[in-house]
Amino acid sequence: YLNNGVTLLCDPVEALRECARVLTPDGMLILETVVTDTPQEGAQREQARAAGSSVGAALAEKDMRAWLRAAGFAEITVAERVEVDPARDGFEPDARPDSEPAHFFALTFQARKARES
Repeated sequence: YLNNGVTLLCDPVEALRECARVLTPDGMLILETVVTDTPQEGAQREQARAAGSSVGAALAEKDMRAWLRAAGFAEITVAERVEVDPARDGFEPDARPDSEPAHFFALTFQARKARES
């Protein structure tokens, strides 16, 4: 079980690989983390990481799935999705002209380690 800190790690894919390594074949990682439909770019995302803001450091769901696949997880599903107010983290997303405001969601991923053949 990994709760809400993976986007704050220096090397999140390596941390997820270590999670996969210690699981038995077909074992499951439950990962709760915040994702967004509009990830912050470069410097703002890095500032959020340095400040420990999991909301500000949120990735797009597709990017989190890519990290899990890169770490060796095969079956990746979302068991729960709850909208998150970014203000809970003291975070204000970049205002982007002519666009909808960013939406943030707390997702509970269930990621199964690939079975050994």
